[in-house]
Amino acid sequence: MLDLRDVNNMNVRELMDLLSQYSAGMRVVADGYESGYQEALISVPKIRLNGGKEWRDGRHGDTCDELSKDGSSANVLAIHRSSRYESIARN
Repeated sequence: MLDLRDVNNMNVRELMDLLSQYSAGMRVVADGYESGYQEALISVPKIRLNGGKEWRDGRHGDTCDELSKDGSSANVLAIHRSSRYESIARN
C-alpha cells in the first residue's frame, strides 16, 4: 500500500507522532538514486530557508554561506539516502 503524506513544514514533534503509528522495529529507508530504496542516514545541518538558487535544487539552500532572501536559517533534521553520503559515513 502506497501511503504518501504531505510533510511540508513538518517539525520533529509531528514526525514523532507520525512514526508512533508504526512498529518500532520497522526499517527506515530513503528513495534510491534512480529507483528502489537505500538505507537512510540522518544529519542536522544548518540551512538557508527558501534559499534554493536553481530550479533543480531543493527549496532550501545547502549551506549558510549566504543568507536566504529573507535572511533566515535553521538547523533541521535531514534524512538522506545512504548512497549519497557513503564515503562520509565510512570516515
